[in-house]
Amino acid sequence: MFLLSNESTFDEANTAIVNVTLTISKMADRTWRYHDTALYGGRRAANTYNRCGHAEGVLVGGNLCSYASIIGSKFQIVPEQDVILFIEELEESLHTIDRLFYALRLQENFERVKGIIFGTFSSVKYDLQYGSVEQMLIGHLYDLDIPVCCGFSVGSNSCLPLLEGAPCSLDVTPDGALLSFDVEGDKQLYEIKKEPSQIMN
Repeated sequence: MFLLSNESTFDEANTAIVNVTLTISKMADRTWRYHDTALYGGRRAANTYNRCGHAEGVLVGGNLCSYASIIGSKFQIVPEQDVILFIEELEESLHTIDRLFYALRLQENFERVKGIIFGTFSSVKYDLQYGSVEQMLIGHLYDLDIPVCCGFSVGSNSCLPLLEGAPCSLDVTPDGALLSFDVEGDKQLYEIKKEPSQIMN
């Protein structure tokens, strides 16, 4: 599975060293897996708006505002393939998120979306009467019998990557969600040094 850990230390020059380790463990069937609970060192309750099920396809999507700008183009969805759609957003209003997702939902080729992952929606402006973004968006999917994962811990404020264009499978259960990629990977260590002037005493 994907495991992400952050560790900050300070050297003698008061320079912050941030080590970010992404571990991708190879499974017997050549898949790489990321479990949504791995980032927290334990299990959390599944999102109330999750819809259980299994789906397979090519992962597409990303930031909703950016992805919506390519609606109708050849870059929107991988031609003639089933897809898993991933959406996240940052600093937008509920009204804007609702409008853009509804535009995606109206596309004729939306029928090839076999599963949906709603990532993080950070600093959202609540200008409509919904308790959460997921509560609002799930209303657009009432007629679809597909798995939906809500609150997946990836988004604009996350440094954990998703593999766009890679074949994957999505499993949503009452215990959480599992996203598996059929790709090769490795373990890498990144060291980021900040200037002392950027460190607050």
